Amino acid sequence: MAQRTWPTREEWAAKAEYSVRTACLPNERVSNKPADWLTADELDEARTLIPAIVKAARAGLNRAVKAVRLELGAIPTGVGYYDWHENLTTDQKHLADQYHQLLSARRHLNSESKRAFDEYATADDLLFAWGRIGVAAKRAGIANGETDRLNVLQHTLAERRSAAAEQALKDAIELTVDRRNSDEGWAAELERRADIDAGPRVTYHRT
Repeated sequence: MAQRTWPTREEWAAKAEYSVRTACLPNERVSNKPADWLTADELDEARTLIPAIVKAARAGLNRAVKAVRLELGAIPTGVGYYDWHENLTTDQKHLADQYHQLLSARRHLNSESKRAFDEYATADDLLFAWGRIGVAAKRAGIANGETDRLNVLQHTLAERRSAAAEQALKDAIELTVDRRNSDEGWAAELERRADIDAGPRVTYHRT
């Protein structure tokens, strides 16, 4: 087997920041627990806002879906839909597209409201759920103070975690740069390389 070619000490040290940045995403360096980024009062507020938003949005979406159906008439499903859609006017095709967007928003509203109340929901889960609930509410035409406040809480969660993630990334880069430029760090790297070059160790146990 050909001997592995390792970078020089200078090359290895120069790649310190690159190594840290490509190891994982910044957000993976910090907690994904909502309680670490929003206070208990803020989380309770979001849980209080969502049912009212979902109820109003669902009613608005149902009205919009009904109105489009009245304009388009019977909307076929399956293979027949494509022939039906092909014979629509431009305005009717726009309505058909709007109809499917409304149905999609309603499905998301139902699924994401459940996700938002999952006791094991992560920060990413809440950001995704709150965002889709907000989009559904906007499509339903019910934007109000409650939807605005949920949007504020969503952005607050994201901004606090992102700020901590960027700081964690910065700290990791500084630590790795210092380590790779130290004699101790280089000695540890040489030891690591020697272990890799030596290959796997096989231990036999007598039975």
